Amino acid sequence: MDVTRFEVDVPGGRLAGEETGVGPPVVLLHGRGLGLRAWDEVSARLAPSFRVVRYDLRGHGASSAAAEPYAEWEDLARVLDERGLHSAHVAGLSMGGGVALDFALADPARVRTLMLVDAAIAGHAWSADWVHAFRAVREAGRAGGAEAAKRAWFAHPLFAAARAQPATRARLEVQILADRGVRWLTRDVARVLEPPAASRLAQVDAPALVVVGEFDLPDFQAIARALAGGLPRARLAVLPGVGHLPNLEAPAVFADLLAGFVGEFEVPAAAP
Repeated sequence: MDVTRFEVDVPGGRLAGEETGVGPPVVLLHGRGLGLRAWDEVSARLAPSFRVVRYDLRGHGASSAAAEPYAEWEDLARVLDERGLHSAHVAGLSMGGGVALDFALADPARVRTLMLVDAAIAGHAWSADWVHAFRAVREAGRAGGAEAAKRAWFAHPLFAAARAQPATRARLEVQILADRGVRWLTRDVARVLEPPAASRLAQVDAPALVVVGEFDLPDFQAIARALAGGLPRARLAVLPGVGHLPNLEAPAVFADLLAGFVGEFEVPAAAP
């Protein structure tokens, strides 16, 4: 399947992305410290039936670090504009799930469906365990630079299930170490949607599939339950045997789940 690489000018920088496939448009948003490569296996499985768009979020992969205040949901709107898409099915992993949810609140007409995967959302009251472990990564970066931060992120309890699978561990390590690590070392200048998404779930009208790995951390389990209970048109899918990264830990299962959900609201393109 042919791949089209593209760039999008945004305030203070540029985003890099890829598009492949034919059919209803699906946008894939990656998690912190990863990049669009995190979706390689899922994208390959979706491309025969869907038009798959993915890009590196600010400061990740080949996209610029933020030089001035910005909003992730506005970046997503610019990507859709550049690809000539009025709307799309939007799937976000972890941090990308928060971006997807914010976009659904800020620009609801452009979201056909939402898939929120082990999502991290604005307004969640994070546990002391999470805050301590997350701060430890930043502290590693301050003490030892980007490489130390990336190593600390790879060792984070968040990825314990992925590290337990040798092949997944290897792919994850390559992706995390390939990241420039700039978001661990610089002050985050992203604007926050106000009021935050956690307090506005009832306003989201798009059909939503909330996905969480059976072995993900308690904070993400709690977020998934809150999303499933608070989004008016949501359902919950708990994926057995995986943790925070179903796209890497069980890509075939995850791709089938996404395709089945989107297919309820679209007719996928016929495979060649």
